[in-house]
Amino acid sequence: MGGYAQEHIYYTMTQLMGKMPIDKIKVSDIVSAGHMNRKTFYYHFHGMDDLLKWMVAIQIDQLNLNDASPDNWKEKFSELTSCIYANRAFFSDIFSSKYAPEIETYMIGKLSRHMMAFINNCIAAVEKTRKKRIHIEQSNKEHIYSYYSRGVFSLVADWIRSDCKDSPELFLEIVDHLTSNTIFNVIDAFSSENA
Repeated sequence: MGGYAQEHIYYTMTQLMGKMPIDKIKVSDIVSAGHMNRKTFYYHFHGMDDLLKWMVAIQIDQLNLNDASPDNWKEKFSELTSCIYANRAFFSDIFSSKYAPEIETYMIGKLSRHMMAFINNCIAAVEKTRKKRIHIEQSNKEHIYSYYSRGVFSLVADWIRSDCKDSPELFLEIVDHLTSNTIFNVIDAFSSENA
């Protein structure tokens, strides 16, 4: 996690989140409830949004999604959905707060690298199947990364906002139905094969 002070701030924040909405919690509340001085908080965090980003990072940084491929993406994505589901009160509170837009942008950024790895693994799978190299302009790859990162994450955000009313398994099926094989159509649309 972090040092003792960060862990103490984390613990204090989670205790306060159980008692009041995030939007009502101020740094002064954390300092008072945690019996610390303001400097301690600001030594580690720039403000509430920074603290919440760090708390989200603790949840998702432990996931290993980089080796997601067409064959195992559901298993890998289920690590993320299981993590969110297990901590749904935490994520739901954040996504119903004034910090939601900034946290969403932050999470998209954190998950984009995993989406890039997944798309690159899909390109490699197409090349292996065709036994030919394909070329996709870097700018087009960026469009693909952005489209899938934002599209999939908007589904995740909606699921969180619904308090994860669908089970992680059902949610995975929904994502699968919406995205199944479309990545390969997109790769085909943007690629040129090199013999």
